[in-house]
Amino acid sequence: MQSHMDAGSKAVITRNELHRTIKLDLDEGRAASIEEANALAATYRLQIHVGPDLAKNPTGQAALLTAVNAGGRAFLGGVRVSGNLDWDVTAGWHSGKPASRAIRLLGGSVVDELTDVLPTVLIGTTDDAAGSVIIQATWDGWAGGIVLADEKRLGECIDNPLAGIVAGAIAVSEAFAHARGSVTAGRQQSGLSLWRPNVDWRSPDAVGPELQYLPTRLWLGGLGHLGQAYLWALGLLPYQSRSDVMFVLQDFDHVVDANRSTGLLLDASTPNGLLKTRIAAAQLERLGFTSRLIERPFDSTTRPGPNEPTWLLAGFDNSTTRSYLGGFDFAVDVGLGGGADDYLGIHIHTFPEYGEPSKVFSAGSARADDGEPAPWAVAAANDRCGVLQLQGVAVGAAFVGAIAGALGVAEVLRALLGSKVTSVGSVSLNALGDIDWVGGDQQAHGNPGFQRANTRKG
Repeated sequence: MQSHMDAGSKAVITRNELHRTIKLDLDEGRAASIEEANALAATYRLQIHVGPDLAKNPTGQAALLTAVNAGGRAFLGGVRVSGNLDWDVTAGWHSGKPASRAIRLLGGSVVDELTDVLPTVLIGTTDDAAGSVIIQATWDGWAGGIVLADEKRLGECIDNPLAGIVAGAIAVSEAFAHARGSVTAGRQQSGLSLWRPNVDWRSPDAVGPELQYLPTRLWLGGLGHLGQAYLWALGLLPYQSRSDVMFVLQDFDHVVDANRSTGLLLDASTPNGLLKTRIAAAQLERLGFTSRLIERPFDSTTRPGPNEPTWLLAGFDNSTTRSYLGGFDFAVDVGLGGGADDYLGIHIHTFPEYGEPSKVFSAGSARADDGEPAPWAVAAANDRCGVLQLQGVAVGAAFVGAIAGALGVAEVLRALLGSKVTSVGSVSLNALGDIDWVGGDQQAHGNPGFQRANTRKG
């Protein structure tokens, strides 16, 4: 992470440079300075052990790829992967590459042995593995989560990569909490059903039907933390013909250092200053999708034109922009918590089911810089840059965004199956047994186009 230097050679971090996940340690007082926070974050390390059955399990591969991708953005000390990696990736991103190469491209390292002093995530059927805690990822159909290593897993036979994303991201979340000192994290079951979020994720009702239809025309508004999480999820879906799929990508922001802490499509080699639309389009086109770019703000004039998608996945962080969602037949709006006490929270609304966006959302920024600045956020009075306040910058974690992205895309897939859409829902990763979810009375309006999913059975 780069920083500016003042005349006295004292580092001053700007909001465009601050890593959104290490800000958690700053806000909680575990670190008194950026330097202390970076040093502490470098001690967070994750281990993943992989079973041989992932070679033929796309959902398990989605869990692994997500755990490495999101895990490396929170565990700055690195993600170490061991086990059976003698197979090629078949699930979307990095498809056709050897598993070991895909792991390295996502920032992980491949090792022969694990240590018993670090948290370990198991993915697939594995032998005994070392770790300070052992967290077993598991999934089936639309349900994903974690159990203890010696507990019964879900069936892991009905494929839905979104459940793999959820399982991998929840495992990372638990391991991260354990690394930061939680005594219960990694020692409990936890999960989520994308089909029925308000039912027990281990129940038969949580599994849902076979994945049948995938959207071929979607508009994505905002390509930051949430927008890239949507695309990560969409890229893992089992499309039969990606060349028939078109995404409209709308954003006007450029990449900055801070984006890498949460953006699942970014890595260390992504240059600063590039438009997020261009990066997303290049990634999608490598997978075989097509895209159209809109590089201006989403505002009251934003409406789909002839032959453009009328279904929208929204990833905005302010109520003013959200108030303009009414121009689409169906809009899924997902929001994230931004403080140390609620960064694990995910909120979802769909429109027009939840009401008229212009009336639901009041004008103004979603976050305000209230209260006194935290001690770490204030530069010395004689610094050339003056007083630097970063207390209004949101805490963010890529593993939260990964689950939020899966929830948003799942809403689209459920709508394609004719299910009544959600009205409003609220999820927190530290309380997945207590989910507030209100179903709507209507099916989604309009039609985004669809194709049948190419799913594995048995």
